Amino acid sequence: MKNTSGIIMICVLSLITATGFLAVRHNRLDQQVLALEASVYQQQSQNERLVEQIGSLRQEIVSYQGALSQASEKLGAISSQIQSTNDTIRLVATPEYVPTVKIYQTLGQEKNEIRVVGDRAALNSWKKSNDMYLEHIARKTFHAKHEPATGAVVIEDIVPNSIYYQLGLRFGDKITAINSRPAKVATLWNDLLTSESKFFDITREGKKYTYTISIEDTRRQNVDLPLTRAQFLNDVKGIYLGLTTSPAVRNGNLMGVKIDTITQENLLTKFSLQPNDIITKINDQDVNQDRLQQILTANALDEAPTGQTELRIEYLRQNQPATINVGFNK
Repeated sequence: MKNTSGIIMICVLSLITATGFLAVRHNRLDQQVLALEASVYQQQSQNERLVEQIGSLRQEIVSYQGALSQASEKLGAISSQIQSTNDTIRLVATPEYVPTVKIYQTLGQEKNEIRVVGDRAALNSWKKSNDMYLEHIARKTFHAKHEPATGAVVIEDIVPNSIYYQLGLRFGDKITAINSRPAKVATLWNDLLTSESKFFDITREGKKYTYTISIEDTRRQNVDLPLTRAQFLNDVKGIYLGLTTSPAVRNGNLMGVKIDTITQENLLTKFSLQPNDIITKINDQDVNQDRLQQILTANALDEAPTGQTELRIEYLRQNQPATINVGFNK
């Protein structure tokens, strides 16, 4: 009987223990179910918000598509208007560090003087196109510093073919004065590019020079060549050295001879002619590629009456008519 009671007691305790374990397990499962339900509810809420956001984005896309369509129509209309006119729209997106046209031409050196001529129209056009970049271009194309011992401004670096290089400045030049006033680093870039004639004193490789820069309206330019007629005729023979030309035609009509490239100094550079110039007449005679050398030779052989221009060259530069009057050494 005692054994039976003991067994029953053990069974009761086991059931109580098992019941407690099951209760704990049930409680944990309840908590997990509640957590899952909360997660599902949260996910459903997020899904609903996502659905709302997607709907809103779709509406925005539709409105943007409408705006895009309208913008496309406007651009098409503007494009048609541009194509229907002959106006050229030029946008200056970046500074022109190296000018595409020849603005300055070195004419030569006599003793301690170096002569440079500048095309006023080309200079003003370049400055206008790069107006907002001029100081930036100067900083990027040449660098100068003040030399306390001499008071000069020394060129420490210069970019080939830049406008300052065209002026004739070179690495190591020491500029002491511009128009008899002391040169200053802070204003040098602007002083050199004024549209007025100027002279400045420099020391180059230990020698002192005076740079004379003449700013001229090359539409009417007088050129006194340091050549006799015999020397001029000899230069005419080599006129095509380093020179390429092509016929200049407009609306099917021959206008003259276009200078495509000049890769070395020749007779045309002595006339201050540049690539893209179009020679139209020489002494009122029409010019073409075959007759250029012949006409120059013939007119050089003919003595001009006293007081008259011996050679008159008419040409176009940037579609603007210009004339060069040439005289020879007697």
